[in-house]
Amino acid sequence: MNTRRSVALLLLLVFASSNLHAASFCVTTSTELQNALTSAATNAEDDTIQVQIGTYTPPVQQGFIYGSTDTHALSIVGGYGSFMGSAPCSIQVMNPELTRIDGGGTSRLFSFRPLGGAGDLSLTGLSFVNGHSLASYGPPLAGDIADYSGTVRLERIVVRNNVSDDMPVVWFHTRGAIVVRNSVFVDNTMYYDNGVNWNNGAIQFESRVVSGTAGGLTLNNNTVANNRNPLGYAHLSLYIQNGPIFLANNVMHGNGAVDADTLVFMEYSCWGTWLNNSLGYWLVVPISDHEMHCPNTVQELPPADPRFIGNGDYRLADDSPLIESGANIPTGGIGDWDAAGKPRRIGTVDVGAYEHRGILFRDGFE
Repeated sequence: MNTRRSVALLLLLVFASSNLHAASFCVTTSTELQNALTSAATNAEDDTIQVQIGTYTPPVQQGFIYGSTDTHALSIVGGYGSFMGSAPCSIQVMNPELTRIDGGGTSRLFSFRPLGGAGDLSLTGLSFVNGHSLASYGPPLAGDIADYSGTVRLERIVVRNNVSDDMPVVWFHTRGAIVVRNSVFVDNTMYYDNGVNWNNGAIQFESRVVSGTAGGLTLNNNTVANNRNPLGYAHLSLYIQNGPIFLANNVMHGNGAVDADTLVFMEYSCWGTWLNNSLGYWLVVPISDHEMHCPNTVQELPPADPRFIGNGDYRLADDSPLIESGANIPTGGIGDWDAAGKPRRIGTVDVGAYEHRGILFRDGFE
């Protein structure tokens, strides 16, 4: 009997200790979301913010802000709801379009500034739409975290119809790794009289790894399309320093560039593995003559029109050459859900953020 009590007490202590440094928030309003971000910045805990299905309006101009010197992780996850009178955040659906951060055409959306530390930062199941940012406020969606060495993870996010003056629309800059999967970056506009340089893509990810830290860029099953810059280029810009870059099953198309839809800038880095991407026009720019000695494989799909459904719908049409053209087991994995919250893999995985389901299932008959 004493043995049983001792075991029960031990299990209770183990469970309690595992939760001493974790906090969870359920938010249902814009004010609650910013309050949770403010609390997470200073509570010295690993934080998860569960965001209820709905539309969240950021503070005018500056947007939602997470600014912290905390060394713990932050995870923001959308798609939560209630069912038949249950408590908020008691169920979850996987479609990111249902949880919207909407700038209304007048405001930034989100700014992450975890200064220092190594806790992971992740955004999952969220849409960032209709943001508008002036140059003095920075990009609509940004993680300017140059002194941060944790991993940034973007999973099933949709970034659509945002405008940025003199800055990228999306800009994540870290000394750690960046992983982006099953996400959509479409119909965004930047106004910048630029050239083909590393620091002026419409969508920009930078991993500037320092010695002794794990890093690199991994982008799997994303759709980056029809981003525009009336004054110049609007490409996807990937900058990698002291690390590998892994690209698999991505489609990059029609990003307003004459010379390139996708630019990759490598400094003291190697190609890693590139598999089954439809990159449109792409260009690799070496920043230095030094290359890391690591295995690399480049196996790309022939250039082709991806054949989206059209009219703002970036799912694959029934005659798309990207259907069942992906790699099932790339470095970094493909995840369980696509950008519509549907199962990611049906047979051979498709290229892009959306798994094709045909006419029968297109309107939800599943």
